[in-house]
Amino acid sequence: MVVAVLTTALGLAPVSLHRALFRRRAKTLVVAVGHQVLRLVLLGVGLVLVGTVLLVFDVVVGMPVAVVVAALTAVVVAALGVLPGLLLRRSAAAERSSAPPT
Repeated sequence: MVVAVLTTALGLAPVSLHRALFRRRAKTLVVAVGHQVLRLVLLGVGLVLVGTVLLVFDVVVGMPVAVVVAALTAVVVAALGVLPGLLLRRSAAAERSSAPPT
């Protein structure tokens, strides 16, 4: 529950930062901070998902099964968080290397 509350509050932080720095020529700072905060928020959401799966499966079928399913959920969430970026970087690098020189 604490992680969910902190993640929600952290997710709102870039909005407050943007409102405080609007029209003060701080766009680069706002984008950089917002990007880092979003990464933390995604981590928090992943933790909340894994914790929720652990709780539900513990109540329904017991702790041993819950731990296994929660671990599998953590692997899937981590893969979904990492793989798209890796694939897009690889695709962009391949595109750059096959492009004709300018």
